[in-house]
Amino acid sequence: MDNTGFNWKYRLLCGLCAFLHFYASISAESTCKLKAKFNLNGYRNVDKKQVVVGGMFPVHRRIASANTNSSSVPLSLGCEGFNFRTFRWTQTMLFAIDEINKRTDLLPDTDLGYVIYDSCFTISKAVEGTLTYLTGQEEAVPNYRCGTGAPLAALVGAGGSDLSIATARILGLYYFPQVSLSIYILIHGLSLHCSSYIYLGVVWPNP
Repeated sequence: MDNTGFNWKYRLLCGLCAFLHFYASISAESTCKLKAKFNLNGYRNVDKKQVVVGGMFPVHRRIASANTNSSSVPLSLGCEGFNFRTFRWTQTMLFAIDEINKRTDLLPDTDLGYVIYDSCFTISKAVEGTLTYLTGQEEAVPNYRCGTGAPLAALVGAGGSDLSIATARILGLYYFPQVSLSIYILIHGLSLHCSSYIYLGVVWPNP
């Protein structure tokens, strides 16, 4: 056989294999990506955890001013206006999870993790956080779970009736339980979500 013809076919085959490998990697990567980025702030401790509990609290009061630069990749707006009162809710959840992990009489042989996001008192941020919870990674991909490790077990939040109902409508599609801090949810919202098997409750302090 002519060595020239053999070398040409060999190079063609190698080039085709390299192209197919590159195309497959791009296709696999594109199934778990959106063309926009979420901008979520919060706390995360999920490494080697058996059960992960989500939290969503309005640590900030509003969304920051918009960036008019359209040449970069779209990025959701951040939050501003720190709220000390609602920040205590976040600290309470962190303290509770830490205490449960330390004690042997509560959930023995179970190590709890957490992912807590700032809902920024806006429905859009609450929805961003909810989609990210379901996906299991920083970039939300509807109907896909691309992250590794323990999935979300329940969500505490999201602070306020409007925010809690918005997150409950999304979580209800996937039958995730949610515990709300708002008494309005129990009175007016529970009947709206029973058909989706959303388990909503109220955490109410003693007088």
